[in-house]
Amino acid sequence: EIVIAEGHRRGKCFSSTGWLRIHELFNSTAGKYWTVSQLKNYWGKLQMDHKLLFELLKSTDIQYQSKIGTINGPDH
Repeated sequence: EIVIAEGHRRGKCFSSTGWLRIHELFNSTAGKYWTVSQLKNYWGKLQMDHKLLFELLKSTDIQYQSKIGTINGPDH
């Protein structure tokens, strides 16, 4: 949210400056040292997982309840 508020996003993608800012904020907050490349790869994997999850939810009776953070399915 901080990086977006600072204007480091072009459409759906972060700018180079945005990725550097994410790198700085993540490493200082998490106490880790990930490279920008590692963060980009992890972000890409999360996006793919999110897309696959919601495709699964659309094609089945499984529902995601975002307010309580659960995934519910039929009882049969």
